[in-house]
Amino acid sequence: NLWSSEQSVGKSPQKDTFNHAYTILRSPVQHVVSQYFHCKESKDHQTTGHRMPPLEEWLDYHVNRLVNVTMAWRKMHFSEHNCYDPINLQSYFTGFDLTVSEQDLYERFDLIGNMENVKKSTCAVAVRYTGYLPPV
Repeated sequence: NLWSSEQSVGKSPQKDTFNHAYTILRSPVQHVVSQYFHCKESKDHQTTGHRMPPLEEWLDYHVNRLVNVTMAWRKMHFSEHNCYDPINLQSYFTGFDLTVSEQDLYERFDLIGNMENVKKSTCAVAVRYTGYLPPV
């Protein structure tokens, strides 16, 4: 079975039951901007979106935090704005930090794709998972 989640592989309740892991990453800039607008405008945040400052102010706030914070908080939402903590969030979810080598990532994931080539990345997952190219 193929199981999909936006959660960390390390936090997955199925982490001991799967044999293969795949991930698709976004450009960090696109990811952070998407997080901001999700928190500001999505239905999921309709009761708290008003807490979000203008984009530039939110970015400046987190850039200033980089002096003391190198990784996203262990909880996904940062309470002051009731929004994602954008500092290296993709690194947090893939279990990557400065001690992880490229080889560690190769051993952890069967495939690491990217959103800029999501069709190719999804196709590569299908080939890796099923062993053949899916029909178009």
